[in-house]
Amino acid sequence: LLEHERDPEIRDYLELLWHSGASQGDAVQLKAEDIDWTRQTLSFFRVKTGSTSLLRFGPDTAAVLKRRPAAGLLFPRLARVSDLAQTWPPTH
Repeated sequence: LLEHERDPEIRDYLELLWHSGASQGDAVQLKAEDIDWTRQTLSFFRVKTGSTSLLRFGPDTAAVLKRRPAAGLLFPRLARVSDLAQTWPPTH
């Protein structure tokens, strides 16, 4: 799948899902501020439950994270699409 994906944001997103085991909804909302480089952890609130999640990561995940923005959403375009999908269909 990764070999055929040309969009770097989507490719990094898919690779992060593979390495971290995070849910799609949680991963798309991750921010650079959720990364603790010293402890090599990601900490965030789960979208569905609101509970705190703390994931340790290794070198493969670190490589993906380093390719993403240094501030704000790691997957900004995908997060916008995700927000749109969560509000569809529109209510009248």
